[in-house]
Amino acid sequence: MNPVRTLLRRPAPAAALAAVAILVLSGLPALQPGPQLYEPAEKGGPRAGFPDEFIRYHNWIRAEERGGQSAYAVGYRYDELDRARSRRAVAKRSMPAMIWTERGPANVGGRTRALLVDAGDASGATWFAGSAGGGVWKTTNRGISWTHVTEGLPNLAFSSLAQSASDPDVLYAGSGEGFFNGDALQGAGVFKSTDHGQTWFRLSSTNRYDFRYVNRLVANPGNPDEVVA
Repeated sequence: MNPVRTLLRRPAPAAALAAVAILVLSGLPALQPGPQLYEPAEKGGPRAGFPDEFIRYHNWIRAEERGGQSAYAVGYRYDELDRARSRRAVAKRSMPAMIWTERGPANVGGRTRALLVDAGDASGATWFAGSAGGGVWKTTNRGISWTHVTEGLPNLAFSSLAQSASDPDVLYAGSGEGFFNGDALQGAGVFKSTDHGQTWFRLSSTNRYDFRYVNRLVANPGNPDEVVA
Protein backbone atom coordinates (compact mmCIF):
# COMPACT_ATOMS: atom_id res chain seq x y z
CA MET A 1 0.00 0.00 0.00
CA ASN A 2 1.25 3.46 -0.87
CA PRO A 3 2.32 5.14 2.42
CA VAL A 4 1.61 8.64 1.07
CA ARG A 5 -1.96 7.77 0.16
CA THR A 6 -2.41 6.12 3.55
CA LEU A 7 -1.23 9.31 5.29
CA LEU A 8 -3.72 11.40 3.34
CA ARG A 9 -6.59 9.12 4.24
CA ARG A 10 -5.66 8.76 7.91
CA PRO A 11 -3.90 11.86 9.26
CA ALA A 12 -1.84 11.44 12.38
CA PRO A 13 -3.83 12.22 15.58
CA ALA A 14 -1.23 14.73 16.79
CA ALA A 15 -1.31 16.66 13.52
CA ALA A 16 -5.11 16.74 13.49
CA LEU A 17 -5.30 18.02 17.07
CA ALA A 18 -2.71 20.69 16.32
CA ALA A 19 -4.70 21.88 13.32
CA VAL A 20 -7.90 22.10 15.39
CA ALA A 21 -6.08 24.00 18.13
CA ILE A 22 -4.75 26.53 15.61
CA LEU A 23 -8.22 27.09 14.21
CA VAL A 24 -9.76 27.57 17.67
CA LEU A 25 -7.03 29.92 18.87
CA SER A 26 -7.18 31.97 15.71
CA GLY A 27 -10.90 32.53 16.24
CA LEU A 28 -10.73 33.56 19.90
CA PRO A 29 -9.95 37.28 19.37
CA ALA A 30 -13.06 37.64 17.27
CA LEU A 31 -15.14 36.21 20.12
CA GLN A 32 -13.86 38.69 22.69
CA PRO A 33 -15.97 41.89 22.93
CA GLY A 34 -13.92 44.98 22.32
CA PRO A 35 -14.45 48.40 23.90
CA GLN A 36 -17.56 50.22 22.77
CA LEU A 37 -16.18 53.54 21.61
CA TYR A 38 -18.17 56.61 20.73
CA GLU A 39 -18.83 56.97 17.05
CA PRO A 40 -20.53 60.04 15.58
CA ALA A 41 -24.00 59.23 14.37
CA GLU A 42 -24.71 59.52 10.70
CA LYS A 43 -26.91 62.37 9.64
CA GLY A 44 -30.50 61.30 10.02
CA GLY A 45 -29.53 58.12 11.87
CA PRO A 46 -30.05 57.15 15.52
CA ARG A 47 -28.19 59.13 18.14
CA ALA A 48 -25.05 57.38 19.36
CA GLY A 49 -24.74 56.67 23.05
CA PHE A 50 -22.00 55.81 25.50
CA PRO A 51 -22.42 52.13 26.42
CA ASP A 52 -19.04 51.98 28.19
CA GLU A 53 -19.96 54.92 30.41
CA PHE A 54 -23.36 53.41 31.12
CA ILE A 55 -21.84 50.11 32.27
CA ARG A 56 -19.12 51.90 34.24
CA TYR A 57 -21.71 54.02 36.06
CA HIS A 58 -23.87 51.05 37.04
CA ASN A 59 -20.81 49.16 38.24
CA TRP A 60 -19.78 52.22 40.25
CA ILE A 61 -23.12 52.60 42.07
CA ARG A 62 -22.87 48.96 43.14
CA ALA A 63 -19.31 49.30 44.42
CA GLU A 64 -17.90 50.35 47.78
CA GLU A 65 -16.75 53.92 48.20
CA ARG A 66 -13.15 52.73 48.21
CA GLY A 67 -11.63 49.83 46.42
CA GLY A 68 -13.69 49.93 43.26
CA GLN A 69 -15.11 46.44 43.81
CA SER A 70 -18.77 45.58 44.20
CA ALA A 71 -19.91 45.45 47.80
CA TYR A 72 -22.51 42.83 46.90
CA ALA A 73 -21.68 39.15 47.09
CA VAL A 74 -21.72 37.04 43.96
CA GLY A 75 -25.25 35.80 43.33
CA TYR A 76 -26.80 38.32 45.74
CA ARG A 77 -29.87 38.71 43.55
CA TYR A 78 -30.84 35.07 44.02
CA ASP A 79 -30.14 35.22 47.75
CA GLU A 80 -32.31 38.30 48.18
CA LEU A 81 -35.07 36.70 46.10
CA ASP A 82 -35.03 33.64 48.38
CA ARG A 83 -35.22 35.88 51.46
CA ALA A 84 -38.13 37.83 49.98
CA ARG A 85 -39.99 34.62 49.21
CA SER A 86 -39.41 33.37 52.74
CA ARG A 87 -40.71 36.61 54.23
CA ARG A 88 -43.73 36.48 51.96
CA ALA A 89 -44.50 32.90 52.99
CA VAL A 90 -44.32 33.87 56.68
CA ALA A 91 -46.58 36.88 56.07
CA LYS A 92 -49.14 34.72 54.28
CA ARG A 93 -49.23 32.23 57.16
CA SER A 94 -49.72 34.99 59.73
CA MET A 95 -52.32 36.93 57.70
CA PRO A 96 -55.97 35.93 57.98
CA ALA A 97 -57.50 34.65 54.77
CA MET A 98 -59.14 37.39 52.70
CA ILE A 99 -62.36 36.52 50.92
CA TRP A 100 -63.34 38.63 47.92
CA THR A 101 -66.93 38.96 46.72
CA GLU A 102 -67.95 40.37 43.35
CA ARG A 103 -70.04 43.49 43.78
CA GLY A 104 -71.04 44.13 40.17
CA PRO A 105 -72.43 45.77 38.18
CA ALA A 106 -73.17 42.42 36.58
CA ASN A 107 -73.16 41.77 32.84
CA VAL A 108 -71.75 45.22 32.00
CA GLY A 109 -68.54 45.77 30.08
CA GLY A 110 -65.86 48.16 31.25
CA ARG A 111 -63.06 48.28 33.79
CA THR A 112 -63.87 50.05 37.07
CA ARG A 113 -61.38 52.91 37.23
CA ALA A 114 -63.05 55.03 39.94
CA LEU A 115 -64.87 54.21 43.17
CA LEU A 116 -66.35 56.80 45.50
CA VAL A 117 -68.06 56.22 48.85
CA ASP A 118 -70.86 58.74 49.19
CA ALA A 119 -70.05 61.28 51.89
CA GLY A 120 -73.75 62.11 52.14
CA ASP A 121 -74.63 58.63 53.41
CA ALA A 122 -73.49 58.18 57.00
CA SER A 123 -74.08 54.42 56.80
CA GLY A 124 -71.52 54.03 54.01
CA ALA A 125 -73.93 51.96 51.93
CA THR A 126 -74.00 54.31 48.93
CA TRP A 127 -71.19 54.10 46.38
CA PHE A 128 -70.52 55.52 42.94
CA ALA A 129 -68.41 53.58 40.42
CA GLY A 130 -66.93 54.89 37.19
CA SER A 131 -66.12 52.34 34.49
CA ALA A 132 -63.94 52.62 31.42
CA GLY A 133 -66.73 51.72 29.02
CA GLY A 134 -69.99 51.45 30.95
CA GLY A 135 -70.58 54.88 32.46
CA VAL A 136 -71.16 55.81 36.11
CA TRP A 137 -73.14 53.50 38.38
CA LYS A 138 -74.65 53.90 41.84
CA THR A 139 -75.49 51.45 44.62
CA THR A 140 -77.35 52.18 47.85
CA ASN A 141 -76.92 48.73 49.40
CA ARG A 142 -73.16 48.16 49.35
CA GLY A 143 -73.05 46.69 45.87
CA ILE A 144 -75.96 44.23 46.02
CA SER A 145 -77.70 46.10 43.20
CA TRP A 146 -76.64 48.94 40.91
CA THR A 147 -78.30 51.69 38.90
CA HIS A 148 -76.81 53.32 35.81
CA VAL A 149 -76.86 57.10 36.38
CA THR A 150 -75.22 58.45 33.20
CA GLU A 151 -77.61 57.25 30.51
CA GLY A 152 -77.84 59.60 27.56
CA LEU A 153 -74.39 61.12 27.95
CA PRO A 154 -72.23 61.32 24.80
CA ASN A 155 -69.43 59.40 26.52
CA LEU A 156 -69.38 56.29 28.71
CA ALA A 157 -65.66 56.12 29.55
CA PHE A 158 -65.05 57.44 33.08
CA SER A 159 -61.84 57.12 35.08
CA SER A 160 -62.25 59.56 37.98
CA LEU A 161 -64.89 60.72 40.45
CA ALA A 162 -64.96 63.49 43.04
CA GLN A 163 -67.50 64.79 45.54
CA SER A 164 -67.75 68.14 47.28
CA ALA A 165 -67.17 67.92 51.02
CA SER A 166 -69.23 71.04 51.68
CA ASP A 167 -72.13 69.96 49.44
CA PRO A 168 -72.40 66.17 48.94
CA ASP A 169 -75.02 66.68 46.23
CA VAL A 170 -72.28 68.00 43.93
CA LEU A 171 -70.39 65.27 42.07
CA TYR A 172 -67.80 65.40 39.30
CA ALA A 173 -66.95 62.66 36.80
CA GLY A 174 -63.84 62.76 34.61
CA SER A 175 -64.17 61.05 31.25
CA GLY A 176 -61.55 59.26 29.17
CA GLU A 177 -59.05 56.55 30.01
CA GLY A 178 -55.50 57.82 29.63
CA PHE A 179 -53.53 55.01 31.22
CA PHE A 180 -51.59 54.09 28.03
CA ASN A 181 -53.35 50.76 27.57
CA GLY A 182 -53.97 49.54 24.07
CA ASP A 183 -57.75 49.84 24.21
CA ALA A 184 -57.95 53.20 26.00
CA LEU A 185 -61.00 55.31 25.18
CA GLN A 186 -61.01 59.07 24.71
CA GLY A 187 -63.30 61.14 26.85
CA ALA A 188 -65.35 64.28 26.39
CA GLY A 189 -64.36 66.45 29.35
CA VAL A 190 -65.57 66.73 32.95
CA PHE A 191 -69.22 66.17 33.86
CA LYS A 192 -70.98 67.59 36.91
CA SER A 193 -74.08 66.67 38.90
CA THR A 194 -75.79 68.98 41.39
CA ASP A 195 -78.57 66.57 42.38
CA HIS A 196 -76.58 63.69 43.85
CA GLY A 197 -75.93 61.95 40.55
CA GLN A 198 -79.45 61.93 39.13
CA THR A 199 -78.61 64.20 36.18
CA TRP A 200 -75.31 65.29 34.66
CA PHE A 201 -74.06 68.06 32.39
CA ARG A 202 -70.66 68.74 30.87
CA LEU A 203 -68.58 71.68 32.07
CA SER A 204 -68.25 73.93 29.03
CA SER A 205 -64.68 74.85 29.98
CA THR A 206 -63.64 71.21 29.50
CA ASN A 207 -65.08 70.87 26.01
CA ARG A 208 -61.60 70.89 24.50
CA TYR A 209 -58.86 68.54 23.37
CA ASP A 210 -56.85 68.92 26.60
CA PHE A 211 -59.61 67.18 28.57
CA ARG A 212 -59.94 64.02 26.49
CA TYR A 213 -58.28 62.01 29.32
CA VAL A 214 -59.24 63.06 32.87
CA ASN A 215 -57.57 60.51 35.13
CA ARG A 216 -57.76 62.43 38.43
CA LEU A 217 -60.21 64.85 40.01
CA VAL A 218 -60.07 66.77 43.30
CA ALA A 219 -62.99 68.90 44.43
CA ASN A 220 -62.37 71.98 46.54
CA PRO A 221 -63.70 71.06 50.02
CA GLY A 222 -64.68 74.66 50.70
CA ASN A 223 -66.19 75.54 47.33
CA PRO A 224 -68.42 73.02 45.51
CA ASP A 225 -68.01 74.93 42.24
CA GLU A 226 -64.25 74.39 42.04
CA VAL A 227 -62.57 71.21 40.90
CA VAL A 228 -59.01 70.39 39.86
CA ALA A 229 -58.60 67.99 36.93
